[in-house]
Amino acid sequence: MVVGIFGHQMTDSCCFTLPNKVVVGWIRFAILVVMMVALHELF
Repeated sequence: MVVGIFGHQMTDSCCFTLPNKVVVGWIRFAILVVMMVALHELF
């Protein structure tokens, strides 16, 4: 939950400097992949 909120804040701050929805989408996708890998490593 905290990671999701942090991810949203990070992508939102990126929107101000880089208003490219494709890049923001890739950033969110990368965060999701990192979270999945972290969960896989834990379990």
